[in-house]
Amino acid sequence: MQASFRKLLVDELKIVAKKVREEEDFRKKNYFFSAAYATVSRIFNFDFNPELVLIHDVLNFAYGAVGNLQKRIERGEEDVIRIPDKFFDKLADLTEKLAIAIEKDDNIYEVLQEIAVHSYVLNGNGYYLYQNGIIKI
Repeated sequence: MQASFRKLLVDELKIVAKKVREEEDFRKKNYFFSAAYATVSRIFNFDFNPELVLIHDVLNFAYGAVGNLQKRIERGEEDVIRIPDKFFDKLADLTEKLAIAIEKDDNIYEVLQEIAVHSYVLNGNGYYLYQNGIIKI
């Protein structure tokens, strides 16, 4: 990734992490988190590479998992699965960890895996594993 786009992505991910930590409303937390994958989408047009696709897809998965659960809860379709109390705190930490890995040009796969597993707790099987202590937040 070109240095200017790397800096843009790193700066944006750090802003996202800060906004997610500061916001009280979980709907707004997810709104701010959406900027993470949206920034990657914009970079695609100028500096496309396969690693960016992976970053985009994992961040988009996380955003979608929250949004889908949020909608099901609001429509009264979900009575069991909830967003764990510290979910967004950890998501902000992982977003910042991703920013640092990108900034240092370190391997990003471990942190992307952590984000994917973290978001997995928002579906039926993932929540079951979380409730049984197999997935930790």
